[in-house]
Amino acid sequence: MFELDNANFVWTFSYELQWEDTRLDTVRSDLEVIGRLLDEADVPVSMDVIVEALAEEDESQGVVADRSPAHRARNAIAYLQDQALTRCINVRSADTGYVWNDRDLTDTEWKARIAEPPVTRTIPVMRVLPPEAVVVLVN
Repeated sequence: MFELDNANFVWTFSYELQWEDTRLDTVRSDLEVIGRLLDEADVPVSMDVIVEALAEEDESQGVVADRSPAHRARNAIAYLQDQALTRCINVRSADTGYVWNDRDLTDTEWKARIAEPPVTRTIPVMRVLPPEAVVVLVN
């Protein structure tokens, strides 16, 4: 508070500074890759899969990041969990992973999806023949 001896009014001045974490720029750029993984997930997405996807994205873009993909993945997941956008499905194994909070599946249903073996079907042996052609003349 400021007060002047010859002033008739006492006044205060305040201003809220908006602080922005510059580290979020890297997180925001990684969210596109991680979001795509979480959107397409049938089972919880493990941290290893996220790290691998970030590394592949860096390689395809030719980007040399200042942090490792593992470090960036941890930061991005921490950000998503702080914002209550994702949750961890912990099964105490390598299958532990992350899912969007707005998906309609419960943790138990996610764990059941992990426990079910993937559906695999084999195609029976088929005989492949060369195409046959018939010449037709139209007058």
